[in-house]
Amino acid sequence: MNQFATAPTAERVRKYAESSTYEISCLTNMANVSKEMADKGMAIPAGQVFSIVDKSSDAGTKDTDRVKTIERAAQLVKLGYRPIPHIAARRYRDAGHLRVLCRH
Repeated sequence: MNQFATAPTAERVRKYAESSTYEISCLTNMANVSKEMADKGMAIPAGQVFSIVDKSSDAGTKDTDRVKTIERAAQLVKLGYRPIPHIAARRYRDAGHLRVLCRH
């Protein structure tokens, strides 16, 4: 039996949420999200892990858009969270496509 099978439902959900990581867009302003959550009595705990979806391979992406993932990671660190920039392999046609994007 796992750790969630014996606790009341609310406690199981809380433990599940605490052990989860969350995925956000590189465009998500976590300062706003964190404030909105806190205003509703649902503070995001310090050290929470957030995967940040990188969109640099999207068609029409400009160089200024490519730094949004880095900016979002820096914001998360300042807010006390743990960012993990995430580049989805499915976004790249092949190794050559990835090499081209990395040169920008």
